[in-house]
Amino acid sequence: MFMRLRNVIDSAIAKGRIVGCVMLVAKDGEIIFATEKGFADREAGLRVRRDTLFRLASVTKPFVAIAALAMADQGHITLDDAVSAHLPYFKPRLADGSQPRITLRHLLTHTSGLSYDYPDADFSDGLSDTDLGFEENFTRLAKRQQGA
Repeated sequence: MFMRLRNVIDSAIAKGRIVGCVMLVAKDGEIIFATEKGFADREAGLRVRRDTLFRLASVTKPFVAIAALAMADQGHITLDDAVSAHLPYFKPRLADGSQPRITLRHLLTHTSGLSYDYPDADFSDGLSDTDLGFEENFTRLAKRQQGA
């Protein structure tokens, strides 16, 4: 079975579908298979190691959605909660200055109207390194949504 996993990884790297990966398989808390292949940074020639950190970007969206739905199912939140009820510092404004009511449902269904086009951003888009804390970063993002 593990030879098949190695072959899938080798093929994906050879075809350029991925640059590198780390794969671990555990059973009953014990690692029974581990492999590291390819590059963490192809341009710098930096090989992947078992402790390499990967930027997951949009891969996290299903995990966030599952967690939010589980919290809603348990009554901790509702999908119609305003985002500002949980992040009071996140108050984007429309071009006319009004503040829209953006809900958790809007975020989960990508219907909030928030943009991703920030050519000269002074906040982290999630893919860049930053020293900004979560609240400061999202406060800056909210101001940018206002056109400030």
